[in-house]
Amino acid sequence: MRKIWIVAKREYKAAVLTKAFIISVALMPLLMGGSILAETLLKGVGAAKERVYVVIDRSPEGKYAKQLEAAVVKRNERDIIDPETQKATDPIWKLEILPPSPPTPEAILEQRFEVSERIRKGEVRGLLEIGADVATPNVPSDPKVAQKAAKAVTARGLMAANLSALFPNDAGVVRFQSDNALSMEFPNWARAEIGRSVFLERTTASQVPPEKVLAAAVPVPLIQRELARRDASGALVDGDEISIFVKFMVPFGIVMLMFMMVMVGAPPLMSGVIEEKMQRIAEVLLGSLPPFGLMLGKLIGSCGVALTLSAVYLTGTWLAAQHYGFANLLTPQVMTWFVAYTLLAVFMFGSVFIAIGAACTDTKEAQTLMGPVMVIVCLPLFVMTNIIQEPDSAFAVGASLFPLATPMLMTARMAILPNLPWWQPVAGIVGVLLTTLLFVYAASRIFRVGILLQGKGANFIEMGRWIFRG
Repeated sequence: MRKIWIVAKREYKAAVLTKAFIISVALMPLLMGGSILAETLLKGVGAAKERVYVVIDRSPEGKYAKQLEAAVVKRNERDIIDPETQKATDPIWKLEILPPSPPTPEAILEQRFEVSERIRKGEVRGLLEIGADVATPNVPSDPKVAQKAAKAVTARGLMAANLSALFPNDAGVVRFQSDNALSMEFPNWARAEIGRSVFLERTTASQVPPEKVLAAAVPVPLIQRELARRDASGALVDGDEISIFVKFMVPFGIVMLMFMMVMVGAPPLMSGVIEEKMQRIAEVLLGSLPPFGLMLGKLIGSCGVALTLSAVYLTGTWLAAQHYGFANLLTPQVMTWFVAYTLLAVFMFGSVFIAIGAACTDTKEAQTLMGPVMVIVCLPLFVMTNIIQEPDSAFAVGASLFPLATPMLMTARMAILPNLPWWQPVAGIVGVLLTTLLFVYAASRIFRVGILLQGKGANFIEMGRWIFRG
């Protein structure tokens, strides 16, 4: 046993006491809290930079462009000014209103091209074009198409796809053109401003008071909260409001962190075994301890590396959670199960990678066998969205009890459902433990034969024969 620990310490030090590892660990708290630091140091930096947008209003008298211009002035003077520092927190906008071209297709396209050239040169940020009939309800004649168009507009606005197919007439829409498709702040803002003006016009034309229409159209508010509970003193406490984004990102981040730990701890074992085989170091090591002891020492050392990194990552994650106010989602129970499942996952998949390294004679052969194993490691990522959305479904329970996917999926479910039935994580860890023991045993059989193998490497069929026959 002493020799196994010697190998484990050697593997741990070889990975941890390197410049790259020390630098990465030293930088990790900065990277984990980088958003907090950037938010503090870069707040308002560059916000005062002016962004110019061209507006072409083809509506009668160009009234919408004038309204946008007045709204932009209000925004620049009041809405984006920090009351404490009196500095702009967002970029300053400036509108350049151009007179519309003649209403012929050729003239319209020519004007759009001229502005597009200015956008390419960086002179202006984008082109907002308001159709001549934008105040007229733009409803497709086909009822099915009209229903689809209404859903597309109300659900995602400019984020919806194929809107041009639903509204082929440019005269009834607001267009925005830019070379930065992800810069959506200005077009969404302009769409909302124009929409309010058009709403007032339509209600006035229908002789219905706008306030009555607004009152009828106000949606019923829905606030999601956690379960009511008792605090330490026994007093009843209402549940905190739930952020859907945070509720999704916490389990997703946990799974990605565990996946990272597996990838940091397991694949290097394969490379290390191949290197020792090629340099005949393995022959010297096997003169001091049996193959199983050598393999076990490597696995323990790899788990030590994963445990070290987990401590750094979890600390950074906890600090970020405390800063942003969702530390209650990272309970000690979840973090404890995370560490336990991470260690078993590194042991389980590490034994597979060690077996592959022992069965191959060079890195090229190992990469061929590594592909199917990587697919298995990535399987939990393929179903993560379904698991997060329905963590208590039969599929989620079954998938999280599948030993190869249990570490990631079960931990994610515990982060979502604090009251997960106790037998599920227990059954999951028992299944993973048994599977890990099976993998370690099979890997030791392959390792015993393949570690001294020279020349042609083995395939999966030969590796299976080594497991059952030796």
